[in-house]
Amino acid sequence: MSEYSLASLKYRTNLESLMAHHEWVNQFNALFMIDVDLTRQCQKCHTFAMIPPGEDHPKMGFQGVGIKQSGKDTLRDAILRDRRRIVTALKCSNCGEEQVFETMRIVGAPEILRIKLNINLDFDRKTGIAPKNYNPVKFPQTMDFTTIQKQHLASKSSGRLVYTLSSVLPHNGPTMASGHWVATVRGKQSVFAINDDSCVAHANCFLNTNPQQLHDPPSVGDEWPSTYEAVVLTYVRDHPEVVQLQDTMNYDQEIDNLFK
Repeated sequence: MSEYSLASLKYRTNLESLMAHHEWVNQFNALFMIDVDLTRQCQKCHTFAMIPPGEDHPKMGFQGVGIKQSGKDTLRDAILRDRRRIVTALKCSNCGEEQVFETMRIVGAPEILRIKLNINLDFDRKTGIAPKNYNPVKFPQTMDFTTIQKQHLASKSSGRLVYTLSSVLPHNGPTMASGHWVATVRGKQSVFAINDDSCVAHANCFLNTNPQQLHDPPSVGDEWPSTYEAVVLTYVRDHPEVVQLQDTMNYDQEIDNLFK
């Protein structure tokens, strides 16, 4: 067995050992895992059904949030589309209609919300690759998810669920199968772009710039652009009593506009 295989096995063994301690798991889940309720409603007969808890489990934030291939798009609208989407692979158990709305409500919110964008285009059978979607998506410094908390339906006095952008992982390359990753992280007074062993300070507005242009990009090939597209974002949860909201997401009003 190679040295790499032994190291990988040791890592998995240590991770499984840690996961066996429920206290550690609870702490990990509180930091990173989001728990949601999913409901489905038929477009034709409006039959309503809750998805059994076992069918969907806590995840590490929002995974594979799709962005438009052209035209203006924002993280706000992308999550709205992902939160309420048409599932064509399902049929209504009552009337057999193939288009069913699936709607998500947050049950348990993490301290650190991870959002991974899906910036792949359709798979090209001729080339055998999925090209990258270069259409930029804009994302705000703060986001308010209060109106899609499950408890918000029963109590309008529930605490607000607000997050502030903490870091961005941008990618450089023609496909997600290869290329170069960097990290942009918010500090106390500045934003830092980390590129291998280089760490350069930038103004705070650089964090939510997409795509990002680095002053000293790595040598990754002349045919590739020197821009880095955002793929993974992390937002840190704020406390309502100390945060002043800069940007909100009113899902209940905006979601109807998207699906008119």
